[in-house]
Amino acid sequence: MCPGTLAEVVRAYTDMPPRDRRQHPLTIENQILDYQTAFQTAALHEPVQLADAIHQPTIRFCNAKVRKYGRLFSIWTRKHFTHEGAVKPLVFAMRPDDPSESRLERLTDQEVTVFWRKLPLPAIREKGFWSPAFLDTTSGIVWHHRE
Repeated sequence: MCPGTLAEVVRAYTDMPPRDRRQHPLTIENQILDYQTAFQTAALHEPVQLADAIHQPTIRFCNAKVRKYGRLFSIWTRKHFTHEGAVKPLVFAMRPDDPSESRLERLTDQEVTVFWRKLPLPAIREKGFWSPAFLDTTSGIVWHHRE
């Protein structure tokens, strides 16, 4: 077994051919899975409770769009989640000093895939559930764009 950060595990998943994902084990919180079962898509048309989507030990992902407001970037999921009667997208507010800012600039208004694991409950705003973008070794968000 080889330990890896969330970013490294996402990179391995995106680089791996889909047919090989069941063959490679991945342990999350002492649970032995494979790359196919450790990653769960937030399907666009299925209702998903926000709490279920952000507190799962597995890695969730869905399509998203990069947006820019002034000098700040955010990533908006195409998938909408339900919480306390509201149905809204998850919005990840990127830090102004994010090292990926130059890549985000090139991807403004384009689709990316956003991966997340174990997020704090986002703030409820008028247009979405806002979460600060963070990444530590085993939780947070990682976005990916195949260039």
